[in-house]
Amino acid sequence: MIELGTILIQDSAAIVGARNKLRLLAEDLKFDSVTCTRLAVITSELCRSLYQADGNTSVFVGFDKREFGVDLVLIFQGSVTPSIVQKASVFFDRIDVPVTGNGGACLVGFKRIQDPAFEPTESFVKNKRELLIQLSRAELLIEVQRKNRELQSLLDELRLSAEKEKKLAAEAATAEAERKKSRELTKAYRELEKVREQEYHLANYDTVTELPNRAFFRDRLQQAIAQAERHKQLLAVLFLDLDHFKNVNDTLGHAMGDQLLRMVAERIQGCVRKSDTVARLGGDEFTLILIDITRIETADLIARNIIKALSLPFILGGREFFLGASIGISIYPEDGKEAEFLVRNADTAMYKVKRSGRNSHQFYTLNMSTQASERLDMENGLRKAIKQGELELYYQPQLDCASGLIVSTEALLRWRHPEKGFISPDTFIPLAEESGLIFDIGEWVLRAACAQNKAWQDEGLPPIRVAVNLSMRQFEQSYLVEEVIRVLKETGLATQWLELELTEGVFLHDVHRASAVLAKLRGLGVSISIDDFGTGYSSLSQLRRLPIDTVKIDRSFIQRLTSDPDDAAIVTAIIALARKLNLNVIAEGVESEAQLALLREYLCNNWQGYLFSKPVPADALKELLISNLGVGNVDERKQG
Repeated sequence: MIELGTILIQDSAAIVGARNKLRLLAEDLKFDSVTCTRLAVITSELCRSLYQADGNTSVFVGFDKREFGVDLVLIFQGSVTPSIVQKASVFFDRIDVPVTGNGGACLVGFKRIQDPAFEPTESFVKNKRELLIQLSRAELLIEVQRKNRELQSLLDELRLSAEKEKKLAAEAATAEAERKKSRELTKAYRELEKVREQEYHLANYDTVTELPNRAFFRDRLQQAIAQAERHKQLLAVLFLDLDHFKNVNDTLGHAMGDQLLRMVAERIQGCVRKSDTVARLGGDEFTLILIDITRIETADLIARNIIKALSLPFILGGREFFLGASIGISIYPEDGKEAEFLVRNADTAMYKVKRSGRNSHQFYTLNMSTQASERLDMENGLRKAIKQGELELYYQPQLDCASGLIVSTEALLRWRHPEKGFISPDTFIPLAEESGLIFDIGEWVLRAACAQNKAWQDEGLPPIRVAVNLSMRQFEQSYLVEEVIRVLKETGLATQWLELELTEGVFLHDVHRASAVLAKLRGLGVSISIDDFGTGYSSLSQLRRLPIDTVKIDRSFIQRLTSDPDDAAIVTAIIALARKLNLNVIAEGVESEAQLALLREYLCNNWQGYLFSKPVPADALKELLISNLGVGNVDERKQG
């Protein structure tokens, strides 16, 4: 074993130093760039994990000469856990976890040096030992701060000594006063310089990640554009937004969220060159400047590497978190010759990724601006629609499979545009969720549906439940339960005549919170149904743990019910299990008598679809209720 040296990890600065030193060593050993980056990242993560566990650790660095080559050997001292071993095993060719003499443990990682001709000569080893001894910029800063404190203490002692000398030697009073004044001026000047440096840092760097902030990024981008124009070069602007970062803040709090942002910043920096710029604009948004690229494929490769690096798990509070990243890319000069246009177009491309499923990247294209303009026009139109009464509710009846009587109805939102006519909910609902208008629209729908149901009852119609759809963003509101209580009270509708429909997505991120909220709503007497069941991520076994009343089988299964044995088996299984769990089952999208006959055979409770009626306005549903139930049935249900 040839020893290069040991790096002591006693603070976060030493972790950064260890990462940078081992990256430089890997480059000198002629590892490829991806391996250099991965070595730096795994060193940083292992040192951070061990440091957080023990308060300090160390990394031994050396070479192990083998019969057919040389291994780079890293020995990490500290409390080695299975997760740390698992993390290390992803990178190192071979790992060992021996027990040390004092009963502790360490992790030994071996990485085969790719150059078969490599020989650790005496001069090479001496040079790399000096490299490991050298302090990193962060470590130098800490050392300078320590020296400054010592110097300050010395200055204080000198001042006290000077005061004593002044009392003992009156003849030297004038000279001592001048010397003291000089020292004070020097100190004041240094303090002023320090304040200016702090002000500059605060003005130009993000306080959480220590990355350049929005203002500094703009300045660097303008300089990069000027350089690219002068030398006829390409440059790329990447706009990165983290996917589902809000879940971390909601689960662990903002302090842990800030820690995650720092870890994200480290991984992004590990994927770019030193000449490139990584900045944080704010929140979970990052921007990058890739200068002097010879072809746009370079930006594509870097974006892929970033997404891959961020897909690895993050360990926070003893839990694993997984993030994705949506990245938009614009290229100078093709997509803009000014900073504002490059950033805006990269942002537009990023939102295109968001709408296309997230955790990917796209280059900006001209039609994206056209689409963004159209979306902006539609968003403005939707804002007016809320105020000008262009939104309407249509109702689709839900019938009992056995009796054929209407037992409930689903409220469905429609937008009657004054110029374009009806606009599909599939078009404007995603826009409402993205813009935040869904909160105002959702409250309007809930209030209008409850008020209409109460009006039907006041007209003497038999009471039925009205089902209102809630989006995931609505469900995540902290005041949802209070809003439902308020609307029911103000409209006068009894709680048992309201049903709230949710998709399976509400259980993906925090099933415990979702279950607690649903339990509160059910405690009020409100019914809960899961819409489009079978198309999301829930399993049938989850049904028994969820506080729900109804399962709605997605229309995609019903459409192929009579032609696809697999879909028929799925429908049969859902109905059978739901009945055992005392859950109601509604089949959506029933369009033929053959489908209805099978549902009756499977003992499905309720159904809805065009076979009986498409969604209709409130007055038309009133006529359907009268026609379907009949006068005798109406009287009978009134008495009940």
